[in-house]
Amino acid sequence: MKTDQKFSKWIRSLDTCIAGGVYESCGGIVHSCHVTTETYLGKNQKHPYRQVPMCAIHHTIQGNKGEREFYKPMGGVDKAISLGWILTGIYLANLERDIEAQRALHRWFKEWR
Repeated sequence: MKTDQKFSKWIRSLDTCIAGGVYESCGGIVHSCHVTTETYLGKNQKHPYRQVPMCAIHHTIQGNKGEREFYKPMGGVDKAISLGWILTGIYLANLERDIEAQRALHRWFKEWR
């Protein structure tokens, strides 16, 4: 299954979910980063919707450290997977433009950091 390009574009339009948290410095454009620790249709295949927004620097660190190590200080990779599914639900329910959904998402990001 291919990544939904409209979904990835929406993810890139969000604030990074990492900034101001455990990994202090943040920079670069926001990427849509797949959370791939769990397998999907085979080893290391990326799920088309399980993505989180983070800057280019943190995306590189995530790739270098590996997902399990990268997300450990933030409560573990399961939280990143949950965030990916929450974002997917908002998008697929056509709530990506809903102001209340955006506010709830912003609060969730702040708590997650």
